[in-house]
Amino acid sequence: MNTRTHAANRRAAWQWGSLVVALLGLQVVGGIVAIIVATSDESVAIVPDYHQKALQWDEVVRLRAQSAALEWTCEVDAVAESEMASGLQIRLTDRPGDPIELVEGEIQIFRHARASDLRRVRIPAGRFSGVSLSDCFDADGRWQVSIDVTDRDKNRFLYSKELNIRRTNARAEESPSAVTRSGGER
Repeated sequence: MNTRTHAANRRAAWQWGSLVVALLGLQVVGGIVAIIVATSDESVAIVPDYHQKALQWDEVVRLRAQSAALEWTCEVDAVAESEMASGLQIRLTDRPGDPIELVEGEIQIFRHARASDLRRVRIPAGRFSGVSLSDCFDADGRWQVSIDVTDRDKNRFLYSKELNIRRTNARAEESPSAVTRSGGER
């Protein structure tokens, strides 16, 4: 074997070996970039206790049916604050239209695109007919408002509604098939 052939073989081995190492390195760099993007994206939300919630699904369906049987009325509306839809008005009354004597309650608000940014508002015990909340919506998009209250007779009421918020137009639209009343009415 002459020196020219030997040098050409050595150069080819370095070139092909370098190509393989470069491609493997590129794959490692791509994987690191993918991990960084995936872990820094705020729109990815892990539902806490998802497995436990799934196990309790039958209980939730039963509670929704009981809530529907109460025939309470819950109205959830976005309200404009200084030319932007950012506030929330919630009204809750019993069948005759009277305020409800609550023992406990909670309102949860989150934007579907940022479900991990869950806002919780405790409702104090006492007569409750409604509440106005300000600065609820900080961006356009589909928002979920869920209400879970218990009255003094230990009746539990669940209500959930989706709102399409367009702050730029200072209006909110109800999502089609978005209102879920206790028994799953849509």
